Amino acid sequence: QTSRFSITASVCHQTQSTPPGHVRPRQTIPSRRLSPTIPFLLTTLAAERLMPIPYKIAVLVYVFNDQGQLLLLHRRRPPNRDLYSPIGGKLEQALGESPFACALRETEEEIAVTLTLDDIRLLGIVSEKAFAAGSDNAPTGDATHWLMFCFEVTRPLNFPAREISEGTLEWIDPADLAALPIPQTDRAVIWPLIERHSRVLHPGADHAEPFFSVHIDCTTPDQFIVTHEHPRPAP
Repeated sequence: QTSRFSITASVCHQTQSTPPGHVRPRQTIPSRRLSPTIPFLLTTLAAERLMPIPYKIAVLVYVFNDQGQLLLLHRRRPPNRDLYSPIGGKLEQALGESPFACALRETEEEIAVTLTLDDIRLLGIVSEKAFAAGSDNAPTGDATHWLMFCFEVTRPLNFPAREISEGTLEWIDPADLAALPIPQTDRAVIWPLIERHSRVLHPGADHAEPFFSVHIDCTTPDQFIVTHEHPRPAP
């Protein structure tokens, strides 16, 4: 009597056996066609791992004159080429430079005015995620994460507008900022906070919260996600 096992074994043996001198054909397994988006996503993920978004630390220094005008630099170099922005620059991280020391150094380098720690005040901190330099309607360049310390010079400075290596220094009435090409986040978030917290623009005013901290997610350029970290908005 043949058992079920012996029949199964016999069939398997017959299937797997190959006559002498005969080469068994290679079995091919049909493959599923990959979606064209999958290689793209894999490439994008690999690129993000190989080239992460850089994180840079900088200072912005807000300078006003006796007329209450704001000193802006019409930049001829990136970042923010052809746009108006306050003077400032990146920290010398390799030297362990502090934000306050950077603000003093950049002020002396860009407007040839030597200040002390008693002449500047930290207004607030701005962090930007994936900011791409550009004007309101024309973001350009590669994205960068930024951590920026915003200072104001605590006394008015008066000197003529002039050319420097970075661009043109101009005195601008704050009321005219709306007509100038400035970075998106400056117009929508940073400048309103500076104007609200500045003691130079509002001498003698009672600032219950003289310091601010804000985070701006610029992943989608025309849809910023703004988080006011300090002071917290009223519920």
